[in-house]
Amino acid sequence: MKKSLLILSLMLGLANTTHAEPLTPTQLHAVLGVVTNFILDEGITHNGTSYGTVTSPYTGRVWLDRNLGASKVCTSLDDTGCYGDYYQWGRNADGHQKGNSADVPTFATNVTNVGHGNFITNSTAPNDWASVDSTGVERTTNWSATDGSSVCPRGFRVPIIAELKAELLDAGSAQIVNNTDAFNSFLKFPSAGIRIGSNGTMNGAGLRSYIWSSSANGIRSFNMYFGSDFALSATGNRVIGRSVRCIKAQHKHNGTTYGEVISPYTGKVWLDRNLGAKRVCTSFDDAQCYGDYYQWGRNADGHQKGNSGDIPTLANNVTNVGHGNFITNNTFPRDWASVDSSGSTRSATWSKTDGSSVCPVGFRVPTIAELTAELLGAGSAQIVNNIDAFNSFLVLPSAGLRRPSSAFLVAQGSLGTVWSSSVDGPNASYVFFDEGAAFSGNNARASGFTVRCLRD
Repeated sequence: MKKSLLILSLMLGLANTTHAEPLTPTQLHAVLGVVTNFILDEGITHNGTSYGTVTSPYTGRVWLDRNLGASKVCTSLDDTGCYGDYYQWGRNADGHQKGNSADVPTFATNVTNVGHGNFITNSTAPNDWASVDSTGVERTTNWSATDGSSVCPRGFRVPIIAELKAELLDAGSAQIVNNTDAFNSFLKFPSAGIRIGSNGTMNGAGLRSYIWSSSANGIRSFNMYFGSDFALSATGNRVIGRSVRCIKAQHKHNGTTYGEVISPYTGKVWLDRNLGAKRVCTSFDDAQCYGDYYQWGRNADGHQKGNSGDIPTLANNVTNVGHGNFITNNTFPRDWASVDSSGSTRSATWSKTDGSSVCPVGFRVPTIAELTAELLGAGSAQIVNNIDAFNSFLVLPSAGLRRPSSAFLVAQGSLGTVWSSSVDGPNASYVFFDEGAAFSGNNARASGFTVRCLRD
């Protein structure tokens, strides 16, 4: 109710300021972010702090309305009440994140259970707070958890760098250029400063801001960084204490909303359903979760719908076919295009993570090696049939396929086919499963198979 009144006040205020200075694009989007959010849940409590949510006017993604640990939403860029906590990269909320926590120079030997709440100092390369997990894989996995066991509330996680850039820096985003823009954005980022990794002291409060992502880069990790005359993404030392803002583990892309699942084998994050599926599967033959049927490497132009029309004319442009018909071909190698015989352009298209291809921002079509690592290889689900595929963490349905020669939908409820982004000679690689077998192989690029996206 309070937020509804605030919205009304904002709207009435804007309506009556006929002689006021016009809002900048960033300020306008900040207001729009609040307006589109007023019906969302405000009752989120995690680690003793209550949070609301804000919805991005650019991506439609839902974020917490303040930094982790902040007692309120910012009223200015130097509002100390909204600075929040200062996390060392990938570390849990064990007390170290508080600005007044004690500090020690002893490295952690366990990155998920440090054993104390002291801020760990280190001034020696690679400037990490732990002596293990140099690749950062374990900590990325930890900060990607959506079950409330890590730093973010249940259903939320620390964003990857691509998700932060999509809101703040990329074309079609807030396109901030300084810390004032960052505060005026719908995320209302304060200039909270940092906690220096070498000695644990605070620095830059009210002047600059540093926001961690969950993305590792070699021995460093990505963060957003903005001050009075700059805004950029960069890699930083993991020992430094920076702010964290959580994003809801939900993705809206091409009209469908997806959740996430984390692999118990590789720690990688996948969409919770096939592209185009209305829901997560309730059975291996649940027609509502089959999803769409993509010709290999082709974008979502309408052809992927099971009831799309079909034509026998090969495409001469693989990134812009110019129509939404399924292209049939029964002549070897049964491709849907007369160009890109190597498949390199289409493999690159399906590997994009900027949301311009078939997968949401931050996601891409997996390689065949990534699919087999989850389903077929040693230490994976090691499925042997379609029931195993459904019972795996990916909950894969037996969606059938669309034939390359006729565009007919066949074998729904009997078998499953999942494309990878990998080329295999004149064909492309995929995973197959039915009631008696499961394997990886190659098939004609004109075939219509399902797609499941992997976070990059």
